[in-house]
Amino acid sequence: KGDTDTAEQRIPAGAQPRDWETCMTMNDTWGYKSYDNNWKPARSLIRNLIEVASKGGNYLLNVGPMADGEFPPAAVERLSEIGKWMAMNGDAIHGTTAGPFTNLVWGCCTKKITAKGGTLFFHVFDWPADGMLKVDGLQSTVCAVSLLADVSPLKYEQDNKGLTIHVPQSPPDSNATVIAVGYTGTLVVDKLLPHPDSNGVITLRAGDAVINNLASTMAKLETDGTGGHIGFWTSARATVEWDFDVPKASTYDLTAETSGLSASQFRIVVGASNLVTAIPRTSSYEDFKTIPVGIVTLQAGGQNLQAIPVAGKWAAVNLREIKLNPVPAD
Repeated sequence: KGDTDTAEQRIPAGAQPRDWETCMTMNDTWGYKSYDNNWKPARSLIRNLIEVASKGGNYLLNVGPMADGEFPPAAVERLSEIGKWMAMNGDAIHGTTAGPFTNLVWGCCTKKITAKGGTLFFHVFDWPADGMLKVDGLQSTVCAVSLLADVSPLKYEQDNKGLTIHVPQSPPDSNATVIAVGYTGTLVVDKLLPHPDSNGVITLRAGDAVINNLASTMAKLETDGTGGHIGFWTSARATVEWDFDVPKASTYDLTAETSGLSASQFRIVVGASNLVTAIPRTSSYEDFKTIPVGIVTLQAGGQNLQAIPVAGKWAAVNLREIKLNPVPAD
């Protein structure tokens, strides 16, 4: 295999066991093609760089010079935008390693560890409308929180659930705003399992899922301004699962929020139930619909739910969440 793994035109769903990189074009083709004007926005390229770094990889970006040796103006424009962002936020990329938070629905995380603690760099793509950025599960003692670009300190609170950061009303950088969180001692991040809300509803969100990719199959967490969804789920060989807690033996009515341009089917396996569910087509990938899944009875304690595509009846699907709605006892 050589020294590194290379993913071409895609970013793996998570960190890899070996050194790796993603190689991508700035438009649709390698080298220079005069007819290819489908250039990726600078923001997409910057966010690709962030996502790759957050998973411990290297971003290999193709630039094809024209016949006279010059870079195309569209490439120069995008490289300039990347350079401006890196000039302000490069500390959150250079010398960092994969972050401990793999499923942040609002962005990504990179980290640097020092002898006395370290720094977590939170790259925020989807700005919180209520001004509160929540980092669930962070148990390390936080000593400083600031905007990286101008070192402006931010107010924060920390409790046994994690960290809440007070952020400005609007993002200082629309490409990605970086918040630096310094901590002391050992890095400790608890995995918080989904549990019932005040109405007894258990919501399994995309950001809490474990995405199982096999070989070159595609499924990944995508941020979309509404809490994120599992997208690029193009292969029936990729599965998704959640661990969650049930406080007492209960019966639930399951629903799923999905979208897709073709009808599909998946199996929901949880407890002793194995439910085949039809996923209807929607008008667009952004047009999510809530669909019925079925009734299940679960015992108290830790549970696991798997969403498994039905081979031969699967097309590209987006999945935002699965809800377990309690059924009142007779």
